[in-house]
Formats: sequence, C-alpha cells, structure tokens
Amino acid sequence: MPNLRSLDMTSVKLSDEFFSTMLSEASRLVIEKLTHKNAYLGSAASSHYAIGLCSVPNLRSLYLDNVGLSDEYYSTMADEASKSKIQTLSMEDFSITACRLHSIISLPRLQSLSLRNIRPVDMDDGEKLTHQITSVDELSVDGKHVTSLWNLGLHTSCPRVQNLQLDWSANENVSSNIVTMACSPFHHLTHLHIQGDSLDTSSTALKDTVSFCKAVIASCPGLTKLSITRIDLYTKKTVEIIQLMKTHPNLTSIELDWCCTNTALDPLISEVNSEGKLTITVKHGGVRYILHAHHSIDSSPSFWHSIDSK
Repeated sequence: MPNLRSLDMTSVKLSDEFFSTMLSEASRLVIEKLTHKNAYLGSAASSHYAIGLCSVPNLRSLYLDNVGLSDEYYSTMADEASKSKIQTLSMEDFSITACRLHSIISLPRLQSLSLRNIRPVDMDDGEKLTHQITSVDELSVDGKHVTSLWNLGLHTSCPRVQNLQLDWSANENVSSNIVTMACSPFHHLTHLHIQGDSLDTSSTALKDTVSFCKAVIASCPGLTKLSITRIDLYTKKTVEIIQLMKTHPNLTSIELDWCCTNTALDPLISEVNSEGKLTITVKHGGVRYILHAHHSIDSSPSFWHSIDSK
C-alpha cells in the first residue's frame, strides 16, 4: 500500500515481527496519521516501535490509547527523538513517570500534546523535568492530574502554551484552584477550554461560577477566548459567567457548547454581541435524561439541537 496516509490499529494483536518489519520499512512509509488502541507490546516490540515511529518521514500525528508500552519504548524514543517529525501527540490510558514524560516531550517538532486518563503518577524514579523546553503551544490534560503533572515539571517545559484544555469527568466539579494552578504558568495563554463529560444521569458541574471567573481573570490576563463544553451550567450560571467575564480586559470570545442552556438565553447573547467587544456563541442543549418535574428555564430537558447565537 504505497499511498497509505492514515492507519488505524484498534484491538489488533500484532506479533513482534510486525514491529521489526515496520522498523525495516519505516523510511518507505508515507503514513501521516497513526492511531493505535488496545494493545500490549513487549520490550523488543516497544523498542522497534519507537524507532519505527521516529523514522517514518511523513508521520505528523500519533494517537495512542490504552497501548501498553515498556520502559524500552520511552528510553528508545528519547534516543531517537531527533529524527521524529511528529507534531501532534495524544496519549490516553497509560502510566507516567518523569522519565517517560521526558521522552514524550523530547520530540523536537511537537506542537500539540494531549495526556488523558493517566494512571496514578509514579514518582519512584525520583526524577523531575529540568531545563527541557519544548515548542508545544497546545496542551490538553485532565484537571484531576494537573497537580501531579505540574509536580513532575510539565508546565515549566511548555512555557509557550497558548491553548490549554482542561478535561473533567462526569460527577466531577470544575475546581477554581486547579484552574489557577493550571493557567498561571502560561504567560502566552490566549485560549482556555474547559471540557466536561456526561453520562446518562450525571455530568460535570461548575458549582461556584464567581470563584471560577475570578480564577480565570486573575490567572489568564492575556486570554482572548474562553470555551466551555458539556458543563452543567443552565441559564442562571451561564448568565453569571457572561456578566463576570465581560470585565476581562482582553477577552473577545466566549463559546458555550452543550451546557444545558436553551433559547431563554438568546436575548442576553444578542445584547452582549451588539455591544461589539465580546462575541458569545452558544450551542444549546446538553441534558440527556428526562426530568419529571415542572419545566422551568433551568430544568427543562434539552433536546440535543444546536443553535448558534451571534
């Protein structure tokens, strides 16, 4: 397949010979995007895989989800990093140490990094990232892992971050303290994205909108765009956020997607947009379950439709 540009390997059992063959053929591959999910690689395969990934000349995007990789993968990746062309790296469901994090951010052309659903951070290797500066300008991490990753030194290695996404699971509450800790080190931050999740009966909450807005305003002075996705805000909290964030001196855009809002919010959006300083864009909806109470503005079941209010 000489013209294969994108490869998706999901729940495929591959032998060590596959990875050794991949290594020998790497320079002839034209793959630009590789997705690999649900696999376990032994030491030899992990080492061959790392060399192969760094040797594929056109590979720009790599997504690894629940791929068991040995320490040999990470040590080899660090050794071979100078050959890598990878610009976007997303990793989910994996364990992390300072040594492993060092190899991840050693990729010289890395611009976008996403680390999701990491397993408890192992500090036993006694190391911490020091004096390693990356060109990463887009970073996505779980809110609950900010403290652990920052303790390892991730934030000091990514001083150029302009776009930060903080992800929260269903049943979690967006913590203002975590927002402050996450955002404060990034002096070039212009876009903050708070993204939640939803199950059939629960979603991510943001209980204290006042503290949240104060945290964003104080820790993100250069922010121009705030995005909030799949957070249970409803109309009242959404109004509070809009009114409070209007005081941010540099903010020009707020995007609210699937935050349990409805068209009752549209008059305020139109009013704010007409003022010219701040543009509010909303996609209404977000509640997946039927509420058996009297329908009010803040409790009416939503309908999974989208309205862009500009």
